[in-house]
Amino acid sequence: MKRYKKIIKIGLIPITLILLTGCWDYRELDEMAITAGMAVDKIDDNYLVTTEIIDPKAGPEGAKIESAVFEGMGRAVFDAVRNIIRKSGKKLFWSHAKTLIFSESLAKDNIIPVLDWINRDAEVRGDMWVLISKEKTARKIFGGEKGLYDVLMYQIQDIMRSEEHLSRFPTMEIWEFLKDLQEEGSGAVAAGIYLVPYHGKSIPQVSGSALFKGEKMVGWLDDIETRAMLWVRNEVHGGLIITEEVGEEDTKVVMEVFSSKTKVKPIYERERLKMKIDVSLDVGIGELSTTNDYFTEEGIKFLEKVTEATVERQIDTTIRKVQHHYNTDVFRFAQTIKREMPDLWKSIRGDWDHIFPNLDTKINIKVKIRSTALTSKPIGLGD
Repeated sequence: MKRYKKIIKIGLIPITLILLTGCWDYRELDEMAITAGMAVDKIDDNYLVTTEIIDPKAGPEGAKIESAVFEGMGRAVFDAVRNIIRKSGKKLFWSHAKTLIFSESLAKDNIIPVLDWINRDAEVRGDMWVLISKEKTARKIFGGEKGLYDVLMYQIQDIMRSEEHLSRFPTMEIWEFLKDLQEEGSGAVAAGIYLVPYHGKSIPQVSGSALFKGEKMVGWLDDIETRAMLWVRNEVHGGLIITEEVGEEDTKVVMEVFSSKTKVKPIYERERLKMKIDVSLDVGIGELSTTNDYFTEEGIKFLEKVTEATVERQIDTTIRKVQHHYNTDVFRFAQTIKREMPDLWKSIRGDWDHIFPNLDTKINIKVKIRSTALTSKPIGLGD
């Protein structure tokens, strides 16, 4: 027995030595070019990949993070990525990349080659944000000022994370974007990004959404239309609802969204399909441009009805625009029908491209004012 124990102990020695040697693919920090994000353009038959690389520096006041922009051209996406080494001197490390930006022209052509490389690469993570540049090129976004940040791509990442306070653009990570592209009958969406003037310079701003049908982009929605789309998808978490020209004084009413819940249900009656959309909103009064007192029971109900009408109009207008101009189901109606009425979906799936543009909807909005902020009275003026 002692002999067997001794043999086991001797056998464990080389195994322990192997386990204690660390990661097999370990690399020193100064051997890597840590990538924060990338932009992809297509020029003729070549791909232009632009990356922002993090450059940590040590100084008398401690460590400081800076960034540098490098680009590579190639006949394939992977070829362009590898050609960046010619300028950076280091192989790119992708595990910290947070942002993927396509040019509009590439998005309208075919984004599959880019997504295929990303999906195959072991280092690129599926939680990168997907955006479409409204500038002439995706590369141009890297020319924007960094504002409060040392790394531009991380600034864009925080903008995407703050979407819940705005509900003016979709927040799509690569894994979810790919899932929507592959979902039968559905269309994918991605946030739009462009540069805006700021104190004589330009900074990136995220707003609106690009709509896809299959692997190709087919059009844009502005920020208000995008929020309407997000309402149907049950993806609104906050933001402001502004209604203008209310009442005799043309009052501007601003409501802050505290919570939002949407239920979409397919209804099939008399051989006609309809989507029933119920939206429930809890809001607070954020601003009233009037001295009139709306803080009575009757006034509160009036403001609720006004807000309901605004939301219903925005949703209805957006659905009709997408149906008639783009014919892509970014509202995920097909997924809802497939889940709720699988037998019906099997019978209509082959004709969905013709059914969707003419699909009827019934929209019901219920708004409840939960708060009047810090005051329950309008600002009164002296006589």
